[in-house]
Amino acid sequence: MARVTRAPRHRTLMRAVMMLPGLDGTPVMIRNVSEQGLCLASKDVLPCCGEVIELDLAGTFGLKGEVRWVEGREFGVQLSAPLDLHRIGLANQRRNGNMAGTLGGQVETRLLRATPKAASAPLYAC
Repeated sequence: MARVTRAPRHRTLMRAVMMLPGLDGTPVMIRNVSEQGLCLASKDVLPCCGEVIELDLAGTFGLKGEVRWVEGREFGVQLSAPLDLHRIGLANQRRNGNMAGTLGGQVETRLLRATPKAASAPLYAC
């Protein structure tokens, strides 16, 4: 049996709004990201496996994906288009700018650190 390799996951804590057919936007928390998917948590509404959802996060509108698994209050979404991880990191940096100043700029340095592959750069949020 061939083993499927997954894209690296980057831990983060970001708010987003999830839209489901027939429901108003529901707040969710993004726990980790990869180029192709997200792990989200919700305390209110949970989607079902196979359901297609839309997300608004960090100024990125219209992200769509299919729910691949649901466990407890968490669920995984496979995105229909690759996610720009560098852009999400920059949005996190802008959102957490005041905190970064308090920490002496440490957050900005880690968010934008150059790595051999942009997709493998970790995302950090306060």
